[in-house]
Amino acid sequence: MIVKDPDLYLRCLYYVAMLSYLDKDEKKAVRYVHRLQSFLDDEKIHLNENSRNIGRIYFNLSLFNIHFLQRDKELTYAHGQKLISAYNEKTFRPNNHRWGLFLYKIAASCFLVNRYDEALDHLNSIINMRSGVFREDLLINTRILHALCNFELSNYSLVDYHLTNLSRLLRRSRETAAVHRLAVSGIRRLLNLPAAERKPVYSDIRENLTLLRNQPFENKALAYLDLEEWLSLHL
Repeated sequence: MIVKDPDLYLRCLYYVAMLSYLDKDEKKAVRYVHRLQSFLDDEKIHLNENSRNIGRIYFNLSLFNIHFLQRDKELTYAHGQKLISAYNEKTFRPNNHRWGLFLYKIAASCFLVNRYDEALDHLNSIINMRSGVFREDLLINTRILHALCNFELSNYSLVDYHLTNLSRLLRRSRETAAVHRLAVSGIRRLLNLPAAERKPVYSDIRENLTLLRNQPFENKALAYLDLEEWLSLHL
């Protein structure tokens, strides 16, 4: 079956690695990413160009997740920059949906190393892409990360403006998690306070996050929107 349908095998390896990431099982995620890499490097396996491209997409998405699991900020950022270069040189060209996933992860890696302007460039690329290309959970996370970057850059009027559209998206989407609502309500509260009085709000957001962590749907949202990392900047 691996010989007959290598694309399906690659997809299976990717899904197991991704689910290991959601379970925060670093050891298992690393094992399946290595298996994915070995399969792509095996000269006895004859893959056509389309299969190789699919493999590169799955491998690089999975490698990103491992870097996030290991909390290696600089390595995560470096991986993102490498992919941007490959995309610009046209040696790595996933479709729009997949590239949107990469752009979000690249933006998140920029956020981790406090490169907020750079993160905004990538987030704006997602927002400006043709509507209907992306899943709603990706759009929600993109909008929230966009608001957080602008907040860190003290673009408060811009944050306030975008939160209105974001709140509308949260109300209508079935992908909305309590984590998303908590992030938006928390940012709104912070906007109404001077910097010296914000610490209790950050503490309150963290306390509410702790209550949500054990819920699977909320845990999935937190895997892609690391509010804990953002809160640690301020607490």
